[in-house]
Amino acid sequence: MSGAAYDTSIIGRGDSPVIQAHNPADQAVLYSIAREGADVALAKGLIVDFITYRDTAPGTVHAMGMYEAHKAELDTKVTAFFYEQLQLTQT
Repeated sequence: MSGAAYDTSIIGRGDSPVIQAHNPADQAVLYSIAREGADVALAKGLIVDFITYRDTAPGTVHAMGMYEAHKAELDTKVTAFFYEQLQLTQT
């Protein structure tokens, strides 16, 4: 899921696990829409990790700005999410 699923009816059982980070101040993808997609995915039995950042400065609430503000934490969380969901191991 990238940003949000505007048509949540397309979310179904058996879809891929979801991880997304969002900021309630984001005007490009409204928080309520992103949250709704995550909630529908949860209701369909999917694994969802929905990360909320409320401390991101104005102008950095969407996509790359938010990522850059929280890069270390997001890199760790996303890496751990993929390792767990794909059952990866480090060699």
